[in-house]
Amino acid sequence: MPRTFASEYDGEDARRARVRSLMRLSPASRHRSFMEDYDRFHRGPDAARERARVLHRPLTTDAHVVRDTFRFLRDDEEDAALGAWESRVARRYYDKLFREYIVADLSRWRERRLGARWRVEREVVLGKGQFICGEKRCDETRGLASYEVHFAYEEAGEQKEALVKLRCCAECAEKLRAARGGKEEDGEERRRGKKRKKCKKEREGDSEDGQGSGGGNDLGRRSRRGTDSAGDGFGGGVFQGLFD
Repeated sequence: MPRTFASEYDGEDARRARVRSLMRLSPASRHRSFMEDYDRFHRGPDAARERARVLHRPLTTDAHVVRDTFRFLRDDEEDAALGAWESRVARRYYDKLFREYIVADLSRWRERRLGARWRVEREVVLGKGQFICGEKRCDETRGLASYEVHFAYEEAGEQKEALVKLRCCAECAEKLRAARGGKEEDGEERRRGKKRKKCKKEREGDSEDGQGSGGGNDLGRRSRRGTDSAGDGFGGGVFQGLFD
């Protein structure tokens, strides 16, 4: 006849002794004693081994779920493939990101590799990526321009691509151009180019009337180059994704 709790602690004296022994234990030891009784009387001889196997499994936290299920761009199909809890955690974190501008990593631009991620709330408050250069190590606030970058990356074993918007300074824009395959100008060459433009503008001003229409057109062209990604040659650039 299998033992039961009633047969093990039959009688008033046995039950009182059991209560007195439990009261002398700490809360943690009392809990373990209850679990041992439950396994012994209700779940069979293998219950304790099964419980130990479950308790020793690696702990899964929200941070683990976010790291393992993060996607640069999420869709409903991928969320549906996850469990209910994992899907809620991943979507909750993704919805807190600000996806108007990216923060870029240009530390490996010579290898034609670009890292990109969305901004978090603290960066939006500070103006990083909008009023401060969007390169994660650059704090320049002058001469910023917006560029649309064709960002190609590998995620979860798949090749993906997205058109993202980056605001950066002139120096970081040169790195973008070089990463795309263009020529990187050194400081002396840039100075000579500025001097040639200045001389050309002065000659055009001397040859035209006092309205200075030539200078105004040149200014308009420079303004468009600063804000129009297609005119500056970044619209068709494909970068490989890497973000440390």
